[in-house]
Amino acid sequence: MRVSYYKIFIVLIGLVLLLMTLGLGLELANANRIAFGIKVGGLNLGGLKFEQARAVLEKESAQWKKEGLIIYGQKDGKQTWQPSLKELGVDLELNKTLKQAAQIGRGGNAFAALKQQIEALFGRFRLPLVFNIDQNRFNEFANSQFSQIEVSTQN
Repeated sequence: MRVSYYKIFIVLIGLVLLLMTLGLGLELANANRIAFGIKVGGLNLGGLKFEQARAVLEKESAQWKKEGLIIYGQKDGKQTWQPSLKELGVDLELNKTLKQAAQIGRGGNAFAALKQQIEALFGRFRLPLVFNIDQNRFNEFANSQFSQIEVSTQN
């Protein structure tokens, strides 16, 4: 049984066209949106428009700001502190966080952008939140709360 080069050529052209169509479809699906599959701070922002993603982050960050952090320490038993993010001098940088997420699958050449969008579909991009920490405020909190548990080393 002999396969003609013409049939092989037609199959290859068909595969190339199929891949191009899938790539174009993915690009159109991600147009003006954060690429599907991208997670930021554990939140799935993929497929959302920039303003929708901002609303999700603002809602979640309001909850985080309300709850604060729980810090566990020990001195004569267990001790915990639950400072607010404001007390620690921690501020979520929404614009930088969203810009970081929106850049995936954009820019560069078309093949690199498509590669990133495909990788995002398979969950490769799990981005951290971008924070700004006011070092002075953090140090004030640490000095006021933790100075009583600091133990000097002894020889």
